[in-house]
Amino acid sequence: MNKSFLRQILTFLFSLYILQSLAQDTSDNKVGVNHSITSQVLNETKHFQVHLPKDYHLSNKSYPVVYILDGQRFFLHAVSLYQSFNTFDETPEFIVVGIINDQASRMATFSSGGDQFLDYLQNELVPFVDEHYRTSHKRLLFGWAYAGGFGLETLMKAPNLFDGFILSSPFPVANKTEKFQQFLTNNKELSTFMFYSSYKEENGVNQGTQALTKLLKNTTSKLRWHFKELYGEEHRSTPYTTLYHGVLAYFNFYQELLIPTLSEFKELGGLSYFYDYYKRRHKLYGKNIEPSIFPKFAILRLAMTENDFKSFKLFYKDLGGENLIRIMKTSRACSVAEFFLKHNDKASAKKIFKLILEIDPNYTRAKEGLSKAM
Repeated sequence: MNKSFLRQILTFLFSLYILQSLAQDTSDNKVGVNHSITSQVLNETKHFQVHLPKDYHLSNKSYPVVYILDGQRFFLHAVSLYQSFNTFDETPEFIVVGIINDQASRMATFSSGGDQFLDYLQNELVPFVDEHYRTSHKRLLFGWAYAGGFGLETLMKAPNLFDGFILSSPFPVANKTEKFQQFLTNNKELSTFMFYSSYKEENGVNQGTQALTKLLKNTTSKLRWHFKELYGEEHRSTPYTTLYHGVLAYFNFYQELLIPTLSEFKELGGLSYFYDYYKRRHKLYGKNIEPSIFPKFAILRLAMTENDFKSFKLFYKDLGGENLIRIMKTSRACSVAEFFLKHNDKASAKKIFKLILEIDPNYTRAKEGLSKAM
């Protein structure tokens, strides 16, 4: 048989084998569960999607729920964020509910039809989710553009339905500020969370969020509000950024504390704030009351980065001193010793280098540092 022809036959058979192997490894991609309910309020069939935490069926826990308006656009993004947050332990586990809206009629749904749609949420959708899933008392509503404006109306008309709102580029808002001010005056003890955003060139939207911010800065309300001005965005991109930052802000105190600058750390209250943060984290989420090693080192690094030796010595002593070194990565421990050496505190540097060499006698960097400290 011709060798060239034989090679062609063998190549064909090998390719066929590969294709069969790939076909055997394929499976359906499932993100969540689709639901349809007949709404008596809206007189139509409404659709929504539910994504559950990975271990939902293996636990008896109750979960917070993040409700996503315009789920046809943002449900998958919310699920992706949940998976990322969960992987890096940045938020507790939560359920995602994506509420499907008809794109052609969504503006009317969230404006002239807002009261009816709120009735549907309050008396049909939320009760359905609470009945069929293990939900906690924590509910967060996300809306963009007209759905963001609807979110502000929902806060005023049904203040106990959700305990948090993320409003991306909410519109219209400027014509609601007087009404909202009266609402806050009548509900001074309300501590609902509200996170909203816009970017400078977002005409019409930005004027409303500026008016809202001005109002909130002058109120005595206990509303937990946060405004984030976005940069480098456009109207259609703001919901993706806003949902990310809004969810993290809603679950405040869950993440490890990391502060970008020494001045900001001092303004917050320094070490007193640091320890208080972990007490609140423990109370809210059951996390360890003792800060882990990384945020402690991060505080030392703030002082090292800004070459503030006085603050560094204070932090080092209060955070555990030599006990901290014993549980720290050797490379980080060396950087601490080297900072002492940089500021001519050879005695402290020598102690740390010796501790490192007790743990790793062959660590060259510590050997070199110890010789300089002698």
